[in-house]
Amino acid sequence: MGSAIQYLITPEGFSALHRLRTAEIWHFHAGDPVAHVQLDPLNATARTTRLGAAITDGEQAQLVVARDVWQGTRLATGGTRGWALLGCTLAPARDERDWELGIQEDLLAKYPAAAVLIRGLTR
Repeated sequence: MGSAIQYLITPEGFSALHRLRTAEIWHFHAGDPVAHVQLDPLNATARTTRLGAAITDGEQAQLVVARDVWQGTRLATGGTRGWALLGCTLAPARDERDWELGIQEDLLAKYPAAAVLIRGLTR
């Protein structure tokens, strides 16, 4: 079976860097665009994708994140609403045993060039 969740991100909150043992599909539903960060474990690089409704301006409505890739998201700059409604879909369904929260010190050691992103997306 699969699972799907929806959640709201506000200026005070974010989706902290985490990784899963399965691929995950992110869906933008409404509100301000978000900056979705991925830290690639194969080449220790970071990439940011802007999820939002302005497809003709380069935003994406959905994004597939490969398994074992560190990922996190927060509101992108320049928004006017102060919130974003997002969804995530997994198949097989989400299992707590397949989810790992990123530890700031460990991520900084592996991805030093992404220090600003890591500090902004870890608790």
